Amino acid sequence: MSDISEMKAKDILSYKNTLLSVVIVIIFGFIAKNITSNYNQKMQSLNQKQKKRQEYRALIDQYNKLDSQFNRLAQEYFGSNGVALKSYVETIANNQELQIDSLRPIEKRERFYKINKLVIGLKGHYHGFIRFIRKLEDKNIRIERLNMRQKQQSVDVQLDIKTISLQ
Repeated sequence: MSDISEMKAKDILSYKNTLLSVVIVIIFGFIAKNITSNYNQKMQSLNQKQKKRQEYRALIDQYNKLDSQFNRLAQEYFGSNGVALKSYVETIANNQELQIDSLRPIEKRERFYKINKLVIGLKGHYHGFIRFIRKLEDKNIRIERLNMRQKQQSVDVQLDIKTISLQ
């Protein structure tokens, strides 16, 4: 019986290098599997972070675009400056040779916006008044009320205009 166990031991020892190699390959395989698994997790995490960064950049770009549009609209609609609106109306009325009989500003503040309104009385030629209206429309000024009476060679006009701005 001892001879059999010695032979088994000798047979096993003759395959010692092969067995050792197989054990090393199995251990290396487990290590490689753990390394690639960890690598894949980190790559997924990086990809998710990169997607979020791209989303944030897209939101920042969208915000910047909206901010520039808001600034453009604020200038187009006179922002929150009622004095600029009054000055603009006086200038275009004078350029169209219209006489301003009355000019009454009204300002109304709401929670998030402000309404600048002007009640205007004008006298002058009809064609000058039409050009005046076009200039108001070019600046996106809303005409709320318009009352026009013909008087011989000129017109008498009463109108209310309004702009709205964010506060």
